Amino acid sequence: MGSAAQPPLQQQKSRNTDRARALGIDPFSASSAEIEKLRPDITLSLHEKSETIRVTVRSMAPKRRNPIVKMIERFPGAEFLRSEKSYFFPTHLVVDLLRSAREREVSFAVECALGIALRESAPLRAELLQLGGRCGTCKELRDALLTPRIVSNGGGSFVALEGFCTPHLRFLFPDLATFTERRDRAGAISIGEIDSLIHRYLSIGLKLWIGAELQEEIVKVRERRAAVIAKDEGVFTEYDLEAIEPNAAWLVAESGRPGIAIREGATETERMLPAKLKKNRRADPKDTFAAYRFFPISRAKLTRIVGEIDPLLETPAIKSVAFRRLFETLVAQDKIRERNLSYLTLKDVESGNFEFDNPEHAKRLFPHQRVAVKWLLETPRAFLGDDMGLGKTLTVLSAFELLLKSGECDFAFIVCPNSLTRNWAREVERWFPHRRFMVLPDQKKLRQATLRRIQWGALGIDGLIVNYESMRLEYVVPLLDEIISSRKTLLTVDESQRAKNPQSKTFQALAQLSAKCSRRVLLSGTPTPRDFSDIWAQILLLDDGDRFGRNYYDWLAEVADLGNRYSEYAVNSYRPDEVEAGIARVQEILLRRKKEDVVDLPEKMFVVRYVPLSGDQRDRYSELRKDLLLRVGAMSGEIFYKEISSILEEYLRAVQLASNPRLVDPLWKGEPAKFLELDEVVNEIVRERNEKIVIWTHFLGNLAELTKRYQHFGTASISGATVGAERQKVVEKFQSDDVTRVLIAIPAAGGVGLTLTRAQTAVYLEKTWNAEHWLQSIDRIHRIGQRGSVTILSLHSSRVDELIASNLKRKEEAQSRLLDGKQSLATGEGTNRTDSAHEMLPTREELLKALDEDER
Repeated sequence: MGSAAQPPLQQQKSRNTDRARALGIDPFSASSAEIEKLRPDITLSLHEKSETIRVTVRSMAPKRRNPIVKMIERFPGAEFLRSEKSYFFPTHLVVDLLRSAREREVSFAVECALGIALRESAPLRAELLQLGGRCGTCKELRDALLTPRIVSNGGGSFVALEGFCTPHLRFLFPDLATFTERRDRAGAISIGEIDSLIHRYLSIGLKLWIGAELQEEIVKVRERRAAVIAKDEGVFTEYDLEAIEPNAAWLVAESGRPGIAIREGATETERMLPAKLKKNRRADPKDTFAAYRFFPISRAKLTRIVGEIDPLLETPAIKSVAFRRLFETLVAQDKIRERNLSYLTLKDVESGNFEFDNPEHAKRLFPHQRVAVKWLLETPRAFLGDDMGLGKTLTVLSAFELLLKSGECDFAFIVCPNSLTRNWAREVERWFPHRRFMVLPDQKKLRQATLRRIQWGALGIDGLIVNYESMRLEYVVPLLDEIISSRKTLLTVDESQRAKNPQSKTFQALAQLSAKCSRRVLLSGTPTPRDFSDIWAQILLLDDGDRFGRNYYDWLAEVADLGNRYSEYAVNSYRPDEVEAGIARVQEILLRRKKEDVVDLPEKMFVVRYVPLSGDQRDRYSELRKDLLLRVGAMSGEIFYKEISSILEEYLRAVQLASNPRLVDPLWKGEPAKFLELDEVVNEIVRERNEKIVIWTHFLGNLAELTKRYQHFGTASISGATVGAERQKVVEKFQSDDVTRVLIAIPAAGGVGLTLTRAQTAVYLEKTWNAEHWLQSIDRIHRIGQRGSVTILSLHSSRVDELIASNLKRKEEAQSRLLDGKQSLATGEGTNRTDSAHEMLPTREELLKALDEDER
């Protein structure tokens, strides 16, 4: 009870003081031997060369579990120096640090040399601190040990940075590679340059000490610059605001974002800004300017908004050097994009503009193909993103024919899925029989021999067609490199989304080879089946990194907020402004037309038919549903995130049970509900209407059963095992005869390169999470040559079916925003989604809802 009545400070005795007293040690001035004997939690010492303070922690446990480290790092300016295994610490905060240590009963010791220096400089330091350091001369700042500081370096118009630690110098001079370069640079900086460094340092909220003599010089420099700026705004930088005080200025902030800065109090000027711009203003410490409010603007919209705002202001806003440079770059990009986008509205090109050996060839092309050929001739690095079914293969071959005649190219190198190699060869034979293209053989010895003969010119071919699988073979790429390097090559990458992974061997091989090709074309109607990040690798194949750089992770860090407890590169969300700017850059080299805009195709309708489960099939599905509900419901957020891939796989077991229980249990006897429903659909289409039908299923077991089930109607099937000539025979048979009326196909195998226009109805027995398979397969019957209205029928038997369908729709919309340049969803207009890879996955809540009382 007696101790409870003691004053609080006496209750919180520092164990450091008690132990030091017992050992006869003064903790405020201890020798190295005494510190070793005392073994304090933290030790403060003086760095001899820089005369700055170091704080060493005895136990460097991981930061998240070390309260002493947390205590030190809460002080602004404290920086951990890896090379010294100690902290740089600002002198003016030492008293606060020791007070905090005493309150937390953290033991400490101050090395003797530092203790003496602190005591001797204490009166002067206290005086300068009281004045805020504004009146301290360079000598006084040194005598008071106040760091970091800016002082005279011995006269003239140069100054020096003193007491700055390595992280500070790295921040101030990001363009310099080594510590030596940064240290030398800090030793001699002109008065004219120092203002920008002061602004840069203060922008992160740290204390900086400036000699009084220099403050006067800096003011004079600002006045001189203000006078020059009044005559010529071209020398204006972001750091001149304090000197010239304009009402409005176009700037590039520390974060790299452009925008307009409005002086506080200039309410009339701010009133002129569009309401949407003011509403979208977001706080960012790096976008702070003294006495100014900064309104960032997306780079994609910058040139337009500048043109809208400047005429409204009573005095046009001046532009900084950095902003003017950026603005000129964006204007140039706008012109490129506008020229490119003009092709979207171009309906046709006169066939006489093309000098083919066969004059009739240009007339056989569709108008939109003639437009694309002209575009390809004018665009050396081109991304043709037309809808599936618009004849991109023939378009590229026609452009290559003209490039051959003009001498701009003499060789075509085509990379495509294995299922399309024969299609490319067949199109060459059909349209340009005088040209010789070769498909790279499958056997290793024959491959090597063929590539050697091509290299020596023994085969005399005009083009080589290679599948993606061959691009992964180490012995193939060097030989291709030699062939391509010796020719003026047109590289064509068909279904380019197959190379979207920057870590894959396919991408790395293509990146090596594309750099040797004088002209390049990517073809894909579905370039981003996952999310926006899919586009990086494909664009690099075209422009060698001019738009998005050559480092994937650096680019990803610019366009998205990254990092969680599992991966520092995990995408939390995309930054709408950066995504929008990225889409604008893609639009410079992208030609994307929809079928409904360029060809007169019949209507396409999407229909969903619900098929209730019954009997044992329903019981089996219900049992699995309940098991999944318990498992997913009991998962913590951490476990859910780590196991999301396996969870989605388990949901496909529910899809299998709803489709056909024999996919899970081969011994199951009975009629699947969807099969019975499909019987009615097939009878109606084939027997009653005398039309053909395409049935899509993702499972080989279904394909085998359905092929046998409808054999009396004449069935054919396509799976991963159906390759090359056999695949083409199946398609030709379905398209030409009246016997084969039911085609059953796996989307992963039959979703690419097929024209199935003899059918007007396609039925999806089930779907999976793979958007690429869905997007590729839905338009196999809705293509050039289709004469009747098209129906895409989906059979749903569960809420899991519905969840997968809605997830595919979400991915389809995200891809449309990229291809069509519409980014409303990513910018937050109408939804809060930002299209990250994580957000393209179903949420835990959505997955649980799909299992909750699923029977209807």
